[in-house]
Amino acid sequence: MTKSFSDRVSEAKAKHGTITPAELKEKLDSNEAVTVVDVRDANALGGGVIPGAKNVSLGTLFYKADPQSAFHDKETFQSTDQPIVCTCGGGGQAAVAASVLADYGYTNVTIVEGGTKGWAAEGLPTEEAE
Repeated sequence: MTKSFSDRVSEAKAKHGTITPAELKEKLDSNEAVTVVDVRDANALGGGVIPGAKNVSLGTLFYKADPQSAFHDKETFQSTDQPIVCTCGGGGQAAVAASVLADYGYTNVTIVEGGTKGWAAEGLPTEEAE
């Protein structure tokens, strides 16, 4: 039987865990080493991004996060044990991204609960995408 998108999202959240927007804000405010990756397409970033987030669309994540790819983004994906927090608009694409990263051997990946919309709904600041 095939898995639905909803099934994949639920499995990813259970496997990789989630972080609340408030918890992520604490980590960012304390300068904890964490890479926030927003996997939305560039045309979907108009509402703003979590400050400091790197935009790596889900479509490009497959080769940018692959350490063996000629197109590996070494600046964003420096090591497989670095803390990475995935986000998107509402959390679904971020969950899929977390699974992709785990498939590539990344071991410290979590998902923002509610995505960037959840972040903004808590009144947390956003910035324009680069």
